[in-house]
Amino acid sequence: MRNSTIPALAALFFLSFPARAIDVKAEVKAVPPLLIVNPGGAIQILDSRGGVRAEVPALSAVSAEATPEAIAAAAQAGTLVLTDAPLIAPLPLLGGAPSGEPGTGRDDGVEAALAQAVELQLPGEVVYDRAKATHAPRAVDAPADPATSLQTARAAFYKITGGSYDSNDVTAAKISLAQRTAFFKSPEFKNYVAAEKAAGRTVFWLKDIDKTQASGDIFTFYFKYLADKGLLTPQHNATMRAFLNGMAFKSTIRDAKVLADLADVGSEPAAVKAVLEAAAAKGSIKAPALPSDEDGAKSFLNGVSVKGQIKDPKLLAQLAKADSNDSKANAYTVIDLWRSKEKGGEGIGMLDFWSSIYWRTQKGLTKFQKLRRVAGFKKFYASKIYPGIYEDNKALEEAGVEVLAISNGDQELAIAVAPLLGIKRHNVVGSYLQYDPKTGLSTGVDHAYEIFDKEGNWNRWPQPGKILSTHFLINRERHRYGLSEFDEDKIVIAGADGDSAASDGGMWVYFTDKPFGNFVVDSPHEPGRRMKSLIMAQTYGGTKGQYITLIHDPRSPGDWDDAAAEKKVDDKTLQEYNRRFGKP
Repeated sequence: MRNSTIPALAALFFLSFPARAIDVKAEVKAVPPLLIVNPGGAIQILDSRGGVRAEVPALSAVSAEATPEAIAAAAQAGTLVLTDAPLIAPLPLLGGAPSGEPGTGRDDGVEAALAQAVELQLPGEVVYDRAKATHAPRAVDAPADPATSLQTARAAFYKITGGSYDSNDVTAAKISLAQRTAFFKSPEFKNYVAAEKAAGRTVFWLKDIDKTQASGDIFTFYFKYLADKGLLTPQHNATMRAFLNGMAFKSTIRDAKVLADLADVGSEPAAVKAVLEAAAAKGSIKAPALPSDEDGAKSFLNGVSVKGQIKDPKLLAQLAKADSNDSKANAYTVIDLWRSKEKGGEGIGMLDFWSSIYWRTQKGLTKFQKLRRVAGFKKFYASKIYPGIYEDNKALEEAGVEVLAISNGDQELAIAVAPLLGIKRHNVVGSYLQYDPKTGLSTGVDHAYEIFDKEGNWNRWPQPGKILSTHFLINRERHRYGLSEFDEDKIVIAGADGDSAASDGGMWVYFTDKPFGNFVVDSPHEPGRRMKSLIMAQTYGGTKGQYITLIHDPRSPGDWDDAAAEKKVDDKTLQEYNRRFGKP
């Protein structure tokens, strides 16, 4: 707690208030927004004049061993304490990182304050509520030696999955989500986690989001949601229109040399423009009419750079309407192009969608607008979550494991849905929008960790993005995990869930020798994803026996409501899988 606030609040600290009758308006005029924790009542966030800004249920107790002296020391240190009397703590203490630090999820709005308050669990904090002490987590008897407890837990684990740690077979081990959740609740697993923690280490579990914990791609679902709700602006439509017109123009080019040159330069706008200008000067093509604004011109050229020409009559007809379409119609054309490509046809890949459409249509928003939009999306997304996911993540958390959601996508969106998955908001990382400090408007995405190549082979290799994001997240939130720095000797990555051979492959390959392995999700209705993942694991994986197929509930929702169409497996993938492992 800051020294300047202690005198003003000292008298209030030991007062006892009724559950919902907190009246501190006269005493808080000179201090910043406050968080009032009232045992058995509610958490109230007050403004500097004492007005109630928001209210949420009280935090749960996790310790009954605190002495008055320890409570006082924790208050002086600035950690949050739940006592028999209300504690008043300045709101800025909630985040643990300076306001405005990229990626912290901090915001001056009530939404962010509530998220911080509800999820706050600082290591070593004293949280004490005598009335709730009987509900403190039950301790398990853990061997002093983590290696011994791991050996016991592994034996129980592979008894369920089949295979073995040293089987050297990436296809041998399989487990259903319900079986794994039960294992996380077992004494063997809890004893292992407790042993690692007793040895001074923090245990983590990494989880992808898309098609791993819910059907489909959350970000394309969100893009469709924005279109359906009329939330894509005329400026966003101009961006989509320019991109689609670029694709339409590309489809008129018949000169093989020009097409080859375009394929050779990739997606760099300046290089694409140079090829088109050179071809126009030679008379090979008619010079394209680029949009006058810089962003529109880039979008047009990105459309031209899409690999392959569109020949499908239905898609060509949709492209021809781009100029007259409203934002919803053009958004649906973008989605149709992406889904067509996903099914092995013509269209745009995920990288094209992300770089040319998704992030460009996130520009021009205030932080408040963005948070309102992702909050509204949650109800729609809830129906896409696979059965049992929430229970699986909570079983890990109750065993003492920190569950991290590692995404390459929109961090603000992933944070919004995290509670639906049973994951703490501060345990989410992704790519995030940047906001202009002067205007408050979003200007675009911050970075991309992945390594792309113009031939498109990047999605066949284990990518470093998620491993770097994991490092960033653990380092950013290290104070929550009891770490003074990112120290690999004090970090255990117990397992990782993923479903693709590129970004998730890096999450598996670059963090080697996980105690319970890499879980290859058998995405419902899409067997090709598992096949690609296992091919990658066989090629690049370390301990092959550590790859376990994770099977979801057969009632899991299908992707985009056309599950039959998603059963298509790419011929090359199937042939390669058969060559390595035999028929599936």
